[in-house]
Amino acid sequence: MNKDLLTDEKSVWLIDLDNTLYKQDAGLMEIIDQRIDYYISYKSRCDLKEAGMLREKLFSNYQNTFIGALNEKIILQQELYEFMKFVHNFDFSSIIVPNNDLLNILKVVKGKKYIFSNSIRLHIDNVLNTLNAACLFDGIYDIVSFSYKFKPDSYPFLLFMKQNTIEHKDIIFVDDTETNLCSARSLGLRAFHPREVTLN
Repeated sequence: MNKDLLTDEKSVWLIDLDNTLYKQDAGLMEIIDQRIDYYISYKSRCDLKEAGMLREKLFSNYQNTFIGALNEKIILQQELYEFMKFVHNFDFSSIIVPNNDLLNILKVVKGKKYIFSNSIRLHIDNVLNTLNAACLFDGIYDIVSFSYKFKPDSYPFLLFMKQNTIEHKDIIFVDDTETNLCSARSLGLRAFHPREVTLN
Protein backbone atom coordinates (compact mmCIF):
# COMPACT_ATOMS: atom_id res chain seq x y z
CA MET A 1 0.00 0.00 0.00
CA ASN A 2 1.20 3.49 -0.86
CA LYS A 3 1.98 5.36 2.37
CA ASP A 4 0.55 8.54 0.84
CA LEU A 5 -2.91 7.01 1.23
CA LEU A 6 -2.50 7.14 5.00
CA THR A 7 -1.94 10.89 5.03
CA ASP A 8 -4.46 11.85 2.35
CA GLU A 9 -7.22 13.73 4.15
CA LYS A 10 -9.54 13.36 1.13
CA SER A 11 -9.50 9.57 1.35
CA VAL A 12 -12.47 7.87 3.01
CA TRP A 13 -11.84 4.46 4.53
CA LEU A 14 -14.54 1.78 4.65
CA ILE A 15 -13.43 -0.93 7.06
CA ASP A 16 -15.02 -4.35 7.40
CA LEU A 17 -15.48 -5.75 10.91
CA ASP A 18 -15.39 -9.54 11.26
CA ASN A 19 -12.03 -11.19 10.52
CA THR A 20 -10.67 -7.74 9.68
CA LEU A 21 -10.42 -5.76 12.93
CA TYR A 22 -9.68 -8.99 14.76
CA LYS A 23 -7.64 -11.99 13.68
CA GLN A 24 -9.28 -14.80 11.76
CA ASP A 25 -7.90 -17.46 14.11
CA ALA A 26 -9.74 -15.97 17.08
CA GLY A 27 -12.38 -18.72 16.88
CA LEU A 28 -15.26 -16.25 16.91
CA MET A 29 -16.62 -17.30 13.53
CA GLU A 30 -16.73 -20.95 14.60
CA ILE A 31 -19.01 -20.00 17.49
CA ILE A 32 -21.14 -17.90 15.16
CA ASP A 33 -21.45 -20.89 12.82
CA GLN A 34 -22.60 -23.04 15.74
CA ARG A 35 -25.25 -20.49 16.67
CA ILE A 36 -26.42 -20.36 13.05
CA ASP A 37 -26.76 -24.14 13.18
CA TYR A 38 -28.91 -23.91 16.32
CA TYR A 39 -31.22 -21.38 14.69
CA ILE A 40 -31.49 -23.30 11.43
CA SER A 41 -32.14 -26.49 13.40
CA TYR A 42 -34.99 -24.76 15.24
CA LYS A 43 -36.53 -23.23 12.09
CA SER A 44 -36.11 -26.28 9.86
CA ARG A 45 -37.00 -28.91 12.47
CA CYS A 46 -33.79 -30.83 11.83
CA ASP A 47 -30.88 -31.99 13.99
CA LEU A 48 -27.66 -30.00 14.38
CA LYS A 49 -25.69 -32.16 11.96
CA GLU A 50 -28.27 -31.57 9.22
CA ALA A 51 -28.37 -27.87 10.11
CA GLY A 52 -24.60 -27.64 9.74
CA MET A 53 -24.74 -29.25 6.33
CA LEU A 54 -27.54 -26.89 5.32
CA ARG A 55 -25.55 -23.87 6.53
CA GLU A 56 -22.56 -24.93 4.43
CA LYS A 57 -24.80 -25.43 1.39
CA LEU A 58 -26.43 -22.02 1.85
CA PHE A 59 -23.06 -20.32 2.07
CA SER A 60 -21.74 -22.20 -0.94
CA ASN A 61 -24.74 -21.31 -3.07
CA TYR A 62 -25.27 -17.70 -1.96
CA GLN A 63 -21.91 -16.61 -0.45
CA ASN A 64 -23.91 -15.51 2.59
CA THR A 65 -25.83 -17.76 4.97
CA PHE A 66 -28.45 -15.12 5.84
CA ILE A 67 -29.23 -14.42 2.19
CA GLY A 68 -29.45 -18.16 1.58
CA ALA A 69 -31.83 -18.66 4.49
CA LEU A 70 -34.07 -15.92 3.08
CA ASN A 71 -34.00 -17.20 -0.48
CA GLU A 72 -34.66 -20.78 0.58
CA LYS A 73 -37.51 -19.53 2.81
CA ILE A 74 -36.00 -20.96 5.97
CA ILE A 75 -36.74 -17.56 7.51
CA LEU A 76 -39.00 -14.70 6.51
CA GLN A 77 -37.73 -11.17 5.85
CA GLN A 78 -39.23 -9.95 9.11
CA GLU A 79 -37.33 -12.66 11.00
CA LEU A 80 -33.90 -11.69 9.66
CA TYR A 81 -32.97 -9.27 12.43
CA GLU A 82 -34.06 -11.76 15.09
CA PHE A 83 -31.90 -14.41 13.39
CA MET A 84 -28.86 -12.13 13.24
CA LYS A 85 -29.35 -10.95 16.82
CA PHE A 86 -29.44 -14.54 18.11
CA VAL A 87 -26.34 -15.46 16.12
CA HIS A 88 -24.24 -12.49 17.25
CA ASN A 89 -25.42 -11.70 20.77
CA PHE A 90 -22.99 -13.51 23.09
CA ASP A 91 -19.93 -12.68 25.18
CA PHE A 92 -16.79 -13.19 23.09
CA SER A 93 -14.51 -10.83 25.03
CA SER A 94 -12.29 -13.68 26.24
CA ILE A 95 -11.51 -15.09 22.78
CA ILE A 96 -11.27 -12.15 20.39
CA VAL A 97 -7.73 -11.31 19.26
CA PRO A 98 -7.32 -7.77 17.90
CA ASN A 99 -5.60 -7.17 14.58
CA ASN A 100 -3.21 -4.68 16.13
CA ASP A 101 -1.30 -4.12 12.90
CA LEU A 102 -4.41 -2.74 11.22
CA LEU A 103 -5.71 -0.95 14.31
CA ASN A 104 -2.40 0.87 14.79
CA ILE A 105 -2.42 1.99 11.16
CA LEU A 106 -5.98 3.28 11.48
CA LYS A 107 -4.80 5.46 14.36
CA VAL A 108 -2.56 7.44 12.00
CA VAL A 109 -4.90 7.57 8.98
CA LYS A 110 -5.86 11.19 8.23
CA GLY A 111 -9.02 10.55 6.21
CA LYS A 112 -12.42 9.72 7.64
CA LYS A 113 -13.01 6.10 8.64
CA TYR A 114 -16.26 4.14 8.75
CA ILE A 115 -17.16 0.62 9.78
CA PHE A 116 -18.74 -1.02 6.72
CA SER A 117 -20.16 -4.34 7.84
CA ASN A 118 -22.79 -6.95 6.97
CA SER A 119 -23.42 -7.34 10.70
CA ILE A 120 -26.04 -5.68 12.88
CA ARG A 121 -25.18 -2.66 15.04
CA LEU A 122 -25.41 -4.69 18.25
CA HIS A 123 -22.57 -6.96 17.13
CA ILE A 124 -20.51 -4.10 15.73
CA ASP A 125 -20.73 -2.17 19.00
CA ASN A 126 -19.79 -5.27 21.00
CA VAL A 127 -16.70 -5.87 18.86
CA LEU A 128 -15.59 -2.22 18.90
CA ASN A 129 -16.05 -1.98 22.66
CA THR A 130 -14.11 -5.20 23.20
CA LEU A 131 -11.26 -3.88 21.03
CA ASN A 132 -11.48 -0.36 22.51
CA ALA A 133 -11.65 0.83 18.91
CA ALA A 134 -14.92 2.79 18.70
CA CYS A 135 -13.04 6.09 18.95
CA LEU A 136 -11.17 5.33 15.70
CA PHE A 137 -14.27 5.64 13.52
CA ASP A 138 -16.35 8.54 12.30
CA GLY A 139 -19.45 6.43 11.75
CA ILE A 140 -20.92 2.97 11.31
CA TYR A 141 -22.74 1.43 8.36
CA ASP A 142 -24.43 -1.85 9.29
CA ILE A 143 -26.76 -4.20 7.46
CA VAL A 144 -29.77 -2.09 8.44
CA SER A 145 -28.09 0.94 6.83
CA PHE A 146 -27.80 -1.17 3.67
CA SER A 147 -31.54 -2.07 3.75
CA TYR A 148 -30.43 -5.68 4.29
CA LYS A 149 -28.49 -5.75 1.01
CA PHE A 150 -25.36 -7.72 1.85
CA LYS A 151 -21.89 -7.19 0.43
CA PRO A 152 -20.73 -8.16 -2.20
CA ASP A 153 -23.88 -6.61 -3.69
CA SER A 154 -22.97 -3.23 -5.15
CA TYR A 155 -25.88 -1.52 -3.39
CA PRO A 156 -24.06 -0.77 -0.08
CA PHE A 157 -21.16 0.88 -1.91
CA LEU A 158 -23.37 2.91 -4.24
CA LEU A 159 -25.61 3.97 -1.35
CA PHE A 160 -22.63 5.18 0.69
CA MET A 161 -21.23 7.19 -2.23
CA LYS A 162 -24.63 8.76 -2.95
CA GLN A 163 -25.42 9.63 0.67
CA ASN A 164 -22.00 11.17 1.27
CA THR A 165 -21.39 12.65 -2.21
CA ILE A 166 -18.08 10.82 -2.44
CA GLU A 167 -16.43 9.68 -5.65
CA HIS A 168 -15.26 6.09 -5.98
CA LYS A 169 -11.64 7.18 -6.46
CA ASP A 170 -11.56 8.67 -2.95
CA ILE A 171 -12.66 5.47 -1.19
CA ILE A 172 -10.33 2.89 0.33
CA PHE A 173 -12.09 -0.36 1.19
CA VAL A 174 -10.58 -2.97 3.54
CA ASP A 175 -12.20 -6.40 3.80
CA ASP A 176 -11.08 -10.00 4.34
CA THR A 177 -13.42 -11.54 1.74
CA GLU A 178 -12.28 -11.75 -1.88
CA THR A 179 -15.77 -11.50 -3.36
CA ASN A 180 -16.35 -8.25 -1.47
CA LEU A 181 -13.00 -6.89 -2.65
CA CYS A 182 -13.80 -7.82 -6.26
CA SER A 183 -17.17 -6.08 -6.03
CA ALA A 184 -15.54 -2.91 -4.70
CA ARG A 185 -12.84 -2.95 -7.39
CA SER A 186 -15.45 -3.39 -10.12
CA LEU A 187 -16.92 -0.06 -8.98
CA GLY A 188 -13.54 1.66 -9.12
CA LEU A 189 -12.77 1.63 -5.39
CA ARG A 190 -9.29 0.94 -4.10
CA ALA A 191 -9.73 -2.31 -2.20
CA PHE A 192 -7.27 -4.14 0.07
CA HIS A 193 -7.14 -7.26 2.18
CA PRO A 194 -6.19 -6.42 5.80
CA ARG A 195 -2.77 -8.03 5.35
CA GLU A 196 -2.07 -5.59 2.50
CA VAL A 197 -2.57 -2.54 4.75
CA THR A 198 0.94 -2.03 6.05
CA LEU A 199 3.44 0.73 6.72
CA ASN A 200 6.17 -1.12 4.81
